[in-house]
Amino acid sequence: MRNIKSKILLNRWKLENGLKIVLFVQIIINLCSFNYPKWLTLLLPFITLIELSLLLLFYFEITKIETAILQNLDIEVLEEYISKIETCHFSGKSQNIYLFKLSNYYYIFGQFEKSIDLLKKVEFEKLPSGSYSALDYYFQAYFIRIKMKSWDKLENIKDHFLSYQSNKVSEYKKKQSYMTYIEIFDTLFIQNNVISNFVLPENNLYEYIRNRYLYAINALNRGDKMLAREEFQKIVTYSDKLYMVREAQEWLNNN
Repeated sequence: MRNIKSKILLNRWKLENGLKIVLFVQIIINLCSFNYPKWLTLLLPFITLIELSLLLLFYFEITKIETAILQNLDIEVLEEYISKIETCHFSGKSQNIYLFKLSNYYYIFGQFEKSIDLLKKVEFEKLPSGSYSALDYYFQAYFIRIKMKSWDKLENIKDHFLSYQSNKVSEYKKKQSYMTYIEIFDTLFIQNNVISNFVLPENNLYEYIRNRYLYAINALNRGDKMLAREEFQKIVTYSDKLYMVREAQEWLNNN
């Protein structure tokens, strides 16, 4: 099942185009229905509805697969997916969304310069509310600049993030969640301070690695190298293509 889902993701554009072509042909057939037998004329709308439902189901499932690949850090599939995105030519809303995705992937791999360059190409004001919005743009920009130590950029980005307004409940909840992580990164990486009673939600492999990494940084800020070592050792066996794993390995090698 995992291999099937990976193949679906890596061939998503071929599958999407195929479903669209089938739907388009069906619409053309429907336009000529006055020449068909009555029973077929009655059947055509149901066939069209099924084809439209399949296309909508495809979009729903592909989003779930894409999220799962990222959360479970299937590195080989993720790298191949990045390669395929980079060979495609997108325009309009799709271009902004895929630029944003690429920026996020390169951030996870620790290629911060490339990540911020891609993010600069995003017309964030045209991002729709939902999975990707201007709120996600500012959030992403903030974390990249933290890792690049671009302190002069951070306040401006944070001001834009805080001033972002939306009437959607989903955007409000997203903003509250993001604020939690901004406060954590502010404390750990800018103030080099300590967070007490530090516990984060953990529902997938990416969150597990990120949490161990942040707990270790918190321990180092407290001066507790033993705890930092314990946390870093929990993630060093994962792929060193992830910047958090590389930093953990480097620290353990030097301490």
